[in-house]
Amino acid sequence: MSRLGEILVGENLITQEQLVGALDYQSKNGGRIGSCLVRLGHLSEDAVTAVLSKQYGVPCINLGYFEVDPDVAGLFSREVAERYQVLPLSRMGSTLTIAMVDPTNVIALDEMKFITGLNVQPLVASESQVISAIKKHFVVSDENRLRQAFQDITESSNGASEVEVIPIGKPPAQPGPSVPM
Repeated sequence: MSRLGEILVGENLITQEQLVGALDYQSKNGGRIGSCLVRLGHLSEDAVTAVLSKQYGVPCINLGYFEVDPDVAGLFSREVAERYQVLPLSRMGSTLTIAMVDPTNVIALDEMKFITGLNVQPLVASESQVISAIKKHFVVSDENRLRQAFQDITESSNGASEVEVIPIGKPPAQPGPSVPM
């Protein structure tokens, strides 16, 4: 399979000089070659995503026009989403559809399958869209988890007449031995 830079040059989307400059930028700053070309202003993210989609035969998605299904919100953690740059989108039966920056990341795909117990169907999305969607999605997801935890605590303590709060780090006061006077 051809490398992304070679494909972009072959399709006249960038010049050989732009590719060399992007590779130099990548060696100094890290990151994916597509992201480096975008940062340098040689390509749009949409162009990179479209080429990746064509190269790997994986459909692409613009996350700006897509709402994440709230039922898939808790299938994996924000840490996992950020590590692999993946976002759960929807579930149909035993198949989970995810957006990801690198659809060739077999480790990420296997991890998603292991964590969720579902078959995973990847879609390619731009790096900035995935990062932005993770921030948006998981803030809402974290808020919902906190709200649910508070509700659970409230419901479980409704019948209690008194709740003892013990400061962290201090043991509860123990009655001492009685000393006769």
